[in-house]
Amino acid sequence: MMKGLLDKIDFIERKLRELFSTTRQGFVELRKVMEENNPNLIKKLEEIEKKSDEINLLIFRTAADTIALYAPVAHTMRYILGTMQISSFCERVCDLIYEIGEFIPFELDKNLEKIREEMLSMIDNLRKMLEIIETAFEKHEIDKIDEKLTELDTKVDNKYNEIKEQLAEYVTKKCTKTRTVFNMLLSIRYLERIGDIIAKMGARLIFIEENRIVFIK
Repeated sequence: MMKGLLDKIDFIERKLRELFSTTRQGFVELRKVMEENNPNLIKKLEEIEKKSDEINLLIFRTAADTIALYAPVAHTMRYILGTMQISSFCERVCDLIYEIGEFIPFELDKNLEKIREEMLSMIDNLRKMLEIIETAFEKHEIDKIDEKLTELDTKVDNKYNEIKEQLAEYVTKKCTKTRTVFNMLLSIRYLERIGDIIAKMGARLIFIEENRIVFIK
């Protein structure tokens, strides 16, 4: 019985690592799509979104089977429940990444090109947040993870507010690129939301390792 339980846990861990890698690749591909302003590259984002959904369902099915067959308790139960939520968060991040990709191409002028560069910096900080989650999960080490995530998420939030104001100022002038402004506004809102979701992953890791309920923002 114990071997069967350990095999299930090992499978969930391997699949979640794969999902982290898939999500991280989503950030890489989104940056490429946005930087090159090339909608033809969005196919890779679609593939990543579909793969994340498949992995998430595999994790859910295995977790459900594990609970039904072995009735785990204490840390093992927290691990299963926590990884299920983290898996769902990763899948949602990949959904949002794909949706952002659908707003591209942007019709750019000099001012909007600068704003795009700031959006790219948001993507970079989000990827750093995810890498913190990956490392903490692999090493079972959550020391100061809340502080690290909060620092980066604050940068993402601040950039969101800055860009929002820049876009508002832009449209008050002679604006002929209304659709791009609208798409950029939605994109930064989704990026800001991704930061919140990754922060929730960190909170779930703390729950798994220390049985503490925290709010990371």
